[in-house]
Amino acid sequence: MLSKNRRLVIVGERSGNTASRAVGAQMKGWEVCWSPVFWGNGLPAWRRVPQYRLRNGPDVMLYNQSILSRAIEIRPDVVWVEEPMFLYPSTVLELKRKTNATLVCAYSDDPRDPAKKSQHFDRSIQLYDIIFTTKDELIQQYSDQGCRAPTKFWKGYDPERIFPLELTLEEVEKYRSQVAFIGHADFVKGHSTRLTPMEALARAVPGTKIWGRTWQQVKWPLDLPGVIHAYQIDGLEYTKATCAAKIAVQIPSRLAHDTHSSRSVEIPACKTLLLAERTVDHQMLFEEDKEAVFFNSIPELVDKAKFYVSHDEARQRITQAGYERCLRSGYSNYERMRQMLRIVEQYKTGKWIST
Repeated sequence: MLSKNRRLVIVGERSGNTASRAVGAQMKGWEVCWSPVFWGNGLPAWRRVPQYRLRNGPDVMLYNQSILSRAIEIRPDVVWVEEPMFLYPSTVLELKRKTNATLVCAYSDDPRDPAKKSQHFDRSIQLYDIIFTTKDELIQQYSDQGCRAPTKFWKGYDPERIFPLELTLEEVEKYRSQVAFIGHADFVKGHSTRLTPMEALARAVPGTKIWGRTWQQVKWPLDLPGVIHAYQIDGLEYTKATCAAKIAVQIPSRLAHDTHSSRSVEIPACKTLLLAERTVDHQMLFEEDKEAVFFNSIPELVDKAKFYVSHDEARQRITQAGYERCLRSGYSNYERMRQMLRIVEQYKTGKWIST
């Protein structure tokens, strides 16, 4: 058993990027403990959906009680919350009082999104010592609302799932594309923010493919068959589709106010060319036209896609450089967690500086 000052309790799912970050913490000498499983796991829809919408109910109450009991039992140095929507302010306060732990919220979602809105989180902001956010504009907002140390949260990739994968002939045949987009249609006020650019791209570049469940709700042109694959792909299937594309497009979500996401680093980490909207975050992550390619407009998106699809040497040069940048600059979840835990330790010793 490690000493108390290296013990971490994670409130979140033991899967995906959260689990990957946990591995990163363990690699840096932290003892990772998990809170009870998420309250909604395994519940029938008739019981889960009303509580999810209300952010409250008997299962949510039991979940809060279980989290608190677990933390009191473990007495960690840090409580690391990745799912704050259902955590009562009273629970957050009791976590501080009864464990004296540093309270950290690593929240990549946007609390302004109606689907993510939670009065519990809004009322808990002032109780957290640190809130990591991917949204630059929320750093000042969290500070104004009383969070002691809001700071930047850079998304990463899971190196156990995201890597240049050698595909079989059958997998190449199934997933191959000239240009791929993997993600939801991003509906804002009933309209997909990604429909117009992706339609223009599909018309200009034969062999464009789109994967994502909500694309079945989009009115896609009938004269562009075979582009939409209206289902979600995850895990190694996502990796295979990314690796099988010459180019993968990243259009940050308007609904989530994203300026980068996990896909921003997952694509080059698969050794596929990243063609991304030109945002400040993307420009900080990759050197333009050397490690990734950016666009500001639909004509620029189309022109660059057409160019790099047909110029293999130029595309492969940028692809290789982007892949090397991911490794060199520590864009994996393991390294991202190490970076965040360093900030936590600086905060605890009074050396934290706002970013």
